[in-house]
Amino acid sequence: LEEGQAALARAQEEVLAAQQALDGLKTSAEVDLTQAQVAVFNAQLAVEKAQKLFDEEQNDENKAQLEAAGAKLRLAEDFLSRLTFGKGIDPDVEAAAEARLRTAKAAAASAQAALTALDLTSSTAGMVVDPTTQVGQRVSAGQPVFTVADFSRWVVKTDNLTELQVVDVKIGQKVEVMLDALPDLVLTGEVS
Repeated sequence: LEEGQAALARAQEEVLAAQQALDGLKTSAEVDLTQAQVAVFNAQLAVEKAQKLFDEEQNDENKAQLEAAGAKLRLAEDFLSRLTFGKGIDPDVEAAAEARLRTAKAAAASAQAALTALDLTSSTAGMVVDPTTQVGQRVSAGQPVFTVADFSRWVVKTDNLTELQVVDVKIGQKVEVMLDALPDLVLTGEVS
């Protein structure tokens, strides 16, 4: 039982962490979009600077710097395009965060189901009497662990009526029953 409760707590913590991560993406979307725009602007400046150096002196080093600056600009533009499409959130990152949240919720539901499966339930209402097991004891499927009694209705059987008395007993007749074990208790009923 404790293991199940611990597993459920861990799963619920992961749901919370996954939800916070997804919320964090949405909260920082505007800032991330602005930063991506700044990165494109800075990459454009780097390309212009590298182009100027290459125009002044066309050597392999300046050519490599120009190509690297161009590649960084394309990457920054691609990233900005993805963020613009996702309204400030990279769609791949958002999909991963949503998948993490779905997985965490499924794990929490599974942990809850496993914990619920440990509960013993009765198909009838009543009071538990005559327990045959103790708290924490392992039981096998189908093994009786207690008896459930319904004390709202009693069936009292008697075998001490004589032949002379039994002829006076009729179905539906009102009766009072007094038990030796509970002398102050008078049960009322009818013959069935």
